[in-house]
Amino acid sequence: MRWAALALLVLAASGDAPRVRIKSPRGGWTSQRVATISGSVSDRHVKSVRLSVNGASRTINAHAGHFEARLPVKPGPNTVEAAAQNASGSGRDQVSFFASVPQTDLQILLTWDTDATDLDLHVTEPSGEECYHGNRQTASGGVLEVDDTDGFGPEVYLSPRAALGEYRISVAYYDAGRAAQTEALVEVILREGTQSERRYQFPVTLTHEGEMVEIGSFLFDRPLE
Repeated sequence: MRWAALALLVLAASGDAPRVRIKSPRGGWTSQRVATISGSVSDRHVKSVRLSVNGASRTINAHAGHFEARLPVKPGPNTVEAAAQNASGSGRDQVSFFASVPQTDLQILLTWDTDATDLDLHVTEPSGEECYHGNRQTASGGVLEVDDTDGFGPEVYLSPRAALGEYRISVAYYDAGRAAQTEALVEVILREGTQSERRYQFPVTLTHEGEMVEIGSFLFDRPLE
């Protein structure tokens, strides 16, 4: 009877919707402009988590009940939500925290929709210098803060005091893994949280390992008066 009762408990547990908990940051505040967001999922078979930072949602990897990503935050209040789903339903958790960080002129984030793949973000600044995994910090102060190598992203480029001029964005399909193709998205945020804030999105489909595609450009000019 004991074994039968235990088996019923296991079956019941396996049929539960995942419980999600954000462990870091857990309320309070941070002084890191790129915060580490991590947590747990009760269902260890869940492979991905949908993470939302201040309303901007993206998919990140989950491994054996754990998830972690490094994402830029804005000065002042921030809200993070994590959600996971299995066959029995979905679960989520949400935290808010204050970021004591300076304003960042320019953010560029690359995400994609295939696991176990490696895409690379390349940003060519107005000076002609290229920021990518082989040159992670430029003379003008641009930095590739996050280089993701195992699927979904994000890769994150930041320029706290961006130079005026044209920026060109390229994406390289470094390692396709088992994916036939991947859908990628580059998000550009200029002067987030100010009256001069602007946002751009550049979608691209990559179909074979080794290709590199210039997907778009934008102008970083003087702020609105």
